[in-house]
Amino acid sequence: DDETTTYYDGHSVNILRYADVLLSRAEALNEISGPTQEAIDLINRVKGRSHAKLLILANYTQATLRDAILQERGWELFYEGKRRADLIRMNKYDVLVNAYHLRVGEAAQVKMPQNKYYTYPQSQVDLNPKLSNADRQ
Repeated sequence: DDETTTYYDGHSVNILRYADVLLSRAEALNEISGPTQEAIDLINRVKGRSHAKLLILANYTQATLRDAILQERGWELFYEGKRRADLIRMNKYDVLVNAYHLRVGEAAQVKMPQNKYYTYPQSQVDLNPKLSNADRQ
C-alpha cells in the first residue's frame, strides 16, 4: 500500500555504507600521512558516482583535505546521523554550529562537547591501573 509506505519502515536500516568506509579510510590515511593519491582516489570513487568534480592531489594540504573529507561526508551521509560525531571528531562542532546560528539570526552559544568519548566502566578502571577516565570527562 503506497499510503503506508515510508522511507524508514524499521526493517532496512543502514548500519554502514560503502561510501562511509571509503571516506573513513581516506580520513585515516590523511591523518597518518597527509594527502596521498590513495586517499584522493578513495574520495573520488565516492564523488564519481554523482559525476561531481574530482579532487586533484596537488591542490591539497593535510588540513584542506581534512576539510574536503568532512564536507564530502556531510553531503554523502546527509540525514544518516553521522554529522555531529564527524564535527566533534574534527573539533569543528562549535565553530560550524555557531556559524549556522549566526547566519539564521540566532545567538551563537554552542560549546564543544566536553565528552568526546564514553567513560570506562569504574569496575574496569578499578581492575586496571593503566585505565583512566581523566581525559574522558
